Amino acid sequence: MSVAVGRIQETPHGLKYQVLSNNVVKGAAKGMVQVAEYLASIGFLEAK
Repeated sequence: MSVAVGRIQETPHGLKYQVLSNNVVKGAAKGMVQVAEYLASIGFLEAK
């Protein structure tokens, strides 16, 4: 799976960015779930 991250901006609430995932076999939705799981595992995401 390839992932590109761009337009990273710091905002008063945290970071704002765009992510593009490309994996024909896995599909875009499952790829984004994998990215979200990784970000949660490294403590980047927090529950509100």
